[in-house]
Amino acid sequence: HSNFAGLRVKDAIADYFRSEFGKRPLVDTEEPDIVINIHITEDRCTLSLDTSGASLFKRGYRTRTGLAPINEVLAAGIILHSKIKPEQNLLDPMCGAGTIPIEACMIALNIPAGKMRKNYSFFNLSGFDKKLWYKVRAEAEDKIITNKKFTIRASDIDREMIEKAEININNIGLSSYIDLSRADFFKMDSNSENQSIIMNPPYDIRIKEENINLFYSNLGTKLKHDFAGSKAVILTGNMQAYKNIALKPDSKTEMYNGPVKSWSLKYSLYAGSKKNKKHQS
Repeated sequence: HSNFAGLRVKDAIADYFRSEFGKRPLVDTEEPDIVINIHITEDRCTLSLDTSGASLFKRGYRTRTGLAPINEVLAAGIILHSKIKPEQNLLDPMCGAGTIPIEACMIALNIPAGKMRKNYSFFNLSGFDKKLWYKVRAEAEDKIITNKKFTIRASDIDREMIEKAEININNIGLSSYIDLSRADFFKMDSNSENQSIIMNPPYDIRIKEENINLFYSNLGTKLKHDFAGSKAVILTGNMQAYKNIALKPDSKTEMYNGPVKSWSLKYSLYAGSKKNKKHQS
């Protein structure tokens, strides 16, 4: 039983402190200052010191989320892996609580991922050098770009999600860079033939669609007809429904959105632009 192994390690540490210092440390199972992890695989046991504390994907800006929030690290990874430059006409038309546009903006401005975090477990280690920490932090913040001008567009059909996204964007002070609006993607016009789209549409797992296959079919039709000349990256955890997009992806990369096995699909949208339809008519 895993708890038995944990108790044995806890007792060993407590006994050591009692032997060396005459008293045992306080054990706090809720908010400990120091976390020690034990991992057992077959006949090998690994003990490790957790220097982070709260998971590093928790940047600190996201105080509001929806039913199916994308992990902040995954959002940043999709942007970087796609090689899309966030400051060059980026649109997230299903932005939810705003994670993808916020992470894109942070990348464009070279904002350190942990800028808003207040605590790390290594603060509580005896060898922690506070002066050095502030020096390293200041050096990273000096590299933040403050004179770059661009706008990332973000929208969602759900009014409540737009309100949550607005709070998260304001938390990190990026409202001047992100144009947030309530809009239905399927009624949206493209404002450019050279833009990049990144979206995390419903998988029909936590957020349900009445007809998920029709939803993805309409998604493909919309991209092909109204966003020709653009690049699109779609993260999906529904590999049956995604086939209804009926477009061949340039690349398909396996990823995990929490426990959900997902894929990042990258598309180049060529046919069906408004200009082509005008020319044909």
